[in-house]
Amino acid sequence: ASTWKVGVEWQVDDDLKLRATRSRDIRAPTLWDLFQGPVTTTSGVSDSLTGVSGSANTNMVGNPSLKPEIANNNTAGLVYQPGWLRNLRVTADYFHITIVNEIAGVNGASPVVQSLCVASGGTSSYCALIQRPISYNSTSPLNFPTLYYSQAQNFQSQWTEGLDLDVDYRTDLDDWAGMNGTLDARLLWTHTSFLKTLGLPGSVITDLAGSANAPGTAQPADKGTLMLTWAGPEVTLDVMERYYSPLRQNPNPTLVYTPSVGDLPAWFQTDINIAHDFTPQGVPVRLFLNVSNLV
Repeated sequence: ASTWKVGVEWQVDDDLKLRATRSRDIRAPTLWDLFQGPVTTTSGVSDSLTGVSGSANTNMVGNPSLKPEIANNNTAGLVYQPGWLRNLRVTADYFHITIVNEIAGVNGASPVVQSLCVASGGTSSYCALIQRPISYNSTSPLNFPTLYYSQAQNFQSQWTEGLDLDVDYRTDLDDWAGMNGTLDARLLWTHTSFLKTLGLPGSVITDLAGSANAPGTAQPADKGTLMLTWAGPEVTLDVMERYYSPLRQNPNPTLVYTPSVGDLPAWFQTDINIAHDFTPQGVPVRLFLNVSNLV
């Protein structure tokens, strides 16, 4: 697999620089994706061809035919460091990423796989994930699957677009406030316009941006972090404020929730860390107190 990257920068003046990149990147399948040994599980399933519901085994296996995922990345942005305000740096970058041949697991017991096989009359390549005692032309209850396969394949696509913002300012308080120490303020912000996924043919395109989806996979459309650090001769104070925008209940556009359920509200979290440095009998010691999720 081949990869490449092309970038250009233009220093417009002493304060402003423009930049852009375009690249082709890959992710190769892991050894586990390729050569995983069979792992068998049993579960209840409803077979759309015979109309029979029952229990069946599913073999999860590797796929030596997997190919690398391919991503096309485009970014464009700027870096602004004004001469009129020393130690201020602002960067903003737009990104657009498309991934094809993405590796994801597909299960023969999935209703989408079953419908693809039924519609094709048994000719779809996904029908190989369903093992039957009779041909696909038979709807007899005796043709209920004897085994399903679950396997990683190159079938999924994803594309996303958004903006990253980074504002950083550091100053010596002696310069303008007559105070001791330094102050460092930094704001990180990401806006995701969309994060769409297309799975198997005929499946619904989901947009994860701004959706709760499942625990641990929530993707707010907007999220930001504000970090303030004051460092004195002996004491350092850090305050971090994080923000996550409201979330829909699910990325599937075909699901409708009652008004009583509604969206998940925006979320703020405040963390504070205080550190004190001193040297009793010439030995450097640091004491600190950290409070997470203060608010």
